[in-house]
Amino acid sequence: MRRIILIIWFFIWPVLVNAGPSIKNVILYIGDGMGITQVTSARIAIMGADGRFEMEKMPITGMISTHSVDQLITDSAAGATAISRGYKTKNGMIGMNGDSIAVITILEAARDKGLSTGLISTSSITHATPASFEAHPLSRRSQSEIAGHLLDAQVSLLLGGGRSYFLPQNFPGSKRSDQIDLLKLAGGRGYSVVQDKKDLLKIRKAPVLGLFAMEELKGDTTE
Repeated sequence: MRRIILIIWFFIWPVLVNAGPSIKNVILYIGDGMGITQVTSARIAIMGADGRFEMEKMPITGMISTHSVDQLITDSAAGATAISRGYKTKNGMIGMNGDSIAVITILEAARDKGLSTGLISTSSITHATPASFEAHPLSRRSQSEIAGHLLDAQVSLLLGGGRSYFLPQNFPGSKRSDQIDLLKLAGGRGYSVVQDKKDLLKIRKAPVLGLFAMEELKGDTTE
């Protein structure tokens, strides 16, 4: 059963939505593996054929093609890259076009305009889907490398699982192959680093790095 991954951008970017200066935030939710078939099936099961989810009541609906350049069936890396960058790529690749050339993401473009950005995921924050908005590794499996990219990208808010990719190799549960302590590095760069809901609720300003599980979140792991 595939887990739902949520990615949320928080930034002021009226030009993006062409909706005037009253727009303060743009928020993107991604359901991993979710398409029209899944939405329709869930709607029929929960509400019947004539029901409508709130998202289906939106005044504007768009479609996007996310198949990869080398396979008809995409994976999370190529699919999210198509969304975040507008370029198709090969399965397993993140932040690259089909020729293995790094391309800028919409999140990076927002950051470069001085806007606040954020990624929130119920998976590891280094998972292929969130990583596709700020990292440029050749392989989605390079999660330790992706963890470093997250900090280099200066994302204002990072919340999810994946603590094991930020801890030095000698720490129990670490999945790094070196002694780099990215949590300590994040603190040195001004991040408030939290590992539970109690400490998160005390934070009043960005940047914030919240890692609530060694891998993906399972149940209410933030308590």
